Amino acid sequence: MLIEQTQVTVKTATGDLAIEIVKPKIAGYPNARFPGVTGPVLRFANQIAAQGFLVACPYPFHELSGNVPIPYDTKGTDEGNAYKVKKLLSATDEDIKGTIDTLIAHPNCTGQVGVTGMCYGGHLAFRTAFDPRCKAAVCYFATDIHSSSLSPSGDDSLDKASRGEIKGEVVMIFGTQDGHVPLSGRTLIRDRLTKAGTKLSFLELQANHAFIRDEMSKGRFDAAISKVCFELLLETFTRTIGRDLGEPVEEAKGDGKLPNKYGTDGLATLQTDPSSPPGLLAILNPHNDPVYGQPGQRPSYGGRRRQGFSFHNVQTVLRSRLFLTLLGGAGGYYVFHLEKVPETGRWRFMDVSLAMEKQMGEQAFQETMGEFGRKVLPDSHPQARFVQGVVQRIIRANNLEDKVGGMGWKTFVVKDDSTKNAFVLPNGTIFVFTGILPVAADADGLACIAHQVVRHSAERMSGMKVFYALALLLSSFGIDMGLSQVLLQFVYSLPNSRRNETEADLIGLRLANQACFDPRAAEALWKRMSAAESDPGVDMSFLSTHPSGKHRIENVRMWAGDVVKERPSECGALRDRVEPFQRFSRARW
Repeated sequence: MLIEQTQVTVKTATGDLAIEIVKPKIAGYPNARFPGVTGPVLRFANQIAAQGFLVACPYPFHELSGNVPIPYDTKGTDEGNAYKVKKLLSATDEDIKGTIDTLIAHPNCTGQVGVTGMCYGGHLAFRTAFDPRCKAAVCYFATDIHSSSLSPSGDDSLDKASRGEIKGEVVMIFGTQDGHVPLSGRTLIRDRLTKAGTKLSFLELQANHAFIRDEMSKGRFDAAISKVCFELLLETFTRTIGRDLGEPVEEAKGDGKLPNKYGTDGLATLQTDPSSPPGLLAILNPHNDPVYGQPGQRPSYGGRRRQGFSFHNVQTVLRSRLFLTLLGGAGGYYVFHLEKVPETGRWRFMDVSLAMEKQMGEQAFQETMGEFGRKVLPDSHPQARFVQGVVQRIIRANNLEDKVGGMGWKTFVVKDDSTKNAFVLPNGTIFVFTGILPVAADADGLACIAHQVVRHSAERMSGMKVFYALALLLSSFGIDMGLSQVLLQFVYSLPNSRRNETEADLIGLRLANQACFDPRAAEALWKRMSAAESDPGVDMSFLSTHPSGKHRIENVRMWAGDVVKERPSECGALRDRVEPFQRFSRARW
């Protein structure tokens, strides 16, 4: 579908707001009307408009940077992060209202409005959903919702959503490696929306932040996952806000015949079929098969059509010699790259080398430091010294110096009390946020969090190759590629991720025990974590990359007794065997 672009200006209290309008253009239908969608970036907006939507793209920082895009580089990133805190929330809401008003007032808009956005724009899309005129919101990796940190005084986005102020449908999409919105933040958003009864679709995909950005993405662009998400966006908007093409206008009279590749004897005629549903046209092809389409759509002339799923398709594919050859080669490659996890004895597929893992770790380190480097506490800070002491004790006791391929371990403590998170990059760099320290409560609790020594990140990358191979296999059977990837996400990727996290929890107990920490502290740790994350008590773990708090508590309670039996003799008595005054004399932060 062709598109055309214009720009309009809206007066606001903080200055002129420029809005880019991208409109579908259908020959012969000058009065066609389309649902309105507010878009995040112009190129993405063009793709949406080409599917039959009227798209408006506002400049959110118009009063701070002018009505021009902010460059996606280090300077531009710093400016954008500063602007989103500096801009008043009232000005943001005024821009949102002005954009919706502009869309609805457009002569080609049906009055049905949806919204989408990425990153900061994802948060704006979330706030737009509070407007009752907005029927659907698709939010890509929306930042700052969990921390309520927009504007100088913070924002009330999550609080308003918790009160049920979103009446339309919401789709939240995040990457599991998103450093901007950690697991605790994603869980908080999902739980609050679920409790509020929001019409919610919540996806956590094996991707990083900004995985949809197709240039200057810092190596995070994932075309396959972006395609799946775009199909979900189109399905959501098509279902919730629909289309209205209006009355057709004839541009030129013809003979009523359509071109046909079968020759002049088989010309199809275009006519209204009384048996057709209202508003549809029936196109009779040479084989007398009615093909229905919306007015203005390109007609179909017969010929071979794409086959859907059928057992005949499966049999045909399985009989293919090429298919069997490829399947055999893929099977051999898979078996050749199987390895056993030494700590648990589990077999897994691994074809990512340590050198590649180191390279990925270094890239991730640069990105993480670019985001949190200014918040890293000096090594002399008491909290940094405490965390580093626990980490070094675990490393020495478990002989982990070479577990990261000779890259060495380095610990950074990030001053962010609102983020309850800690993670390890593939190059052995550990980031601990101060927000998790009260949840850990003491050294024993903190020690039970440290468990990244079995290359789970590299395993996930290896597993993605299996994921796409299976998706391609299902596609060859006639199952839509997008649908097959969504199915595999639930039956393959997410279960594997939860299994890895469960395995890591067990390894964490063993590491802590070997370093003379008390592994039984893990049960209280996960109880505090569940309480801090407002665990609703409803098991939604099938939608998550991590097991639920309830399952984690049950697991560590079951494991702790056996792990304690392996406690080194030099560790001495556990805490419940020492005097009470010794138990509570431990230094705390």
